[in-house]
Amino acid sequence: MSYDMTLYAKGHIIFTLIRGLNAVMEEDIRTRLQSIHGMNYPAFRILWILHFTEKMSITDITVITLSNISNTSRQLGKLRDDGYAKIECGNADSRLKEVSLTKKGRDLVTYILTAHTSEHDFNLLPVLKTIQDHDLEIFIKVASLLTKEIVGTTFVNWAHHTTAALINNEGDRKKVHWDDVKAP
Repeated sequence: MSYDMTLYAKGHIIFTLIRGLNAVMEEDIRTRLQSIHGMNYPAFRILWILHFTEKMSITDITVITLSNISNTSRQLGKLRDDGYAKIECGNADSRLKEVSLTKKGRDLVTYILTAHTSEHDFNLLPVLKTIQDHDLEIFIKVASLLTKEIVGTTFVNWAHHTTAALINNEGDRKKVHWDDVKAP
């Protein structure tokens, strides 16, 4: 099957714009993390993911981080050694490793979340305030459809689950699995 150049160009602009937004948002978080010795963005991303669940398997973390098991395991080892996360054998299967946040990990995520919602150093939020809710909903719907087709349902369900948890102020310790929350 061949595609015309116009469709290819639309794919290009979507990729380029999303990459630009992603780079700026990651840089905002990296800037905030600079004061925390040894904390990098990939490690914080894992803490952020764990913020929304009581425990998660290393495999599930790998799926949500869009990484590989080796990188995820390496980051988790550092987080464990620095006291931000616990890694334990699963209850049902001792071969399965389950990861959870420690108090230190929860406190760090809460600090970053509070800083980004109460201060003006997170570049995305002031811009989002200028966009009509209807337009944001259309963007979210299109991005969800694209992501579901390209990345997968599990990732999209996790994104919608965690968004609902943030809106309902249910972040830390919500026990609902993201596959139980279906994206629109």
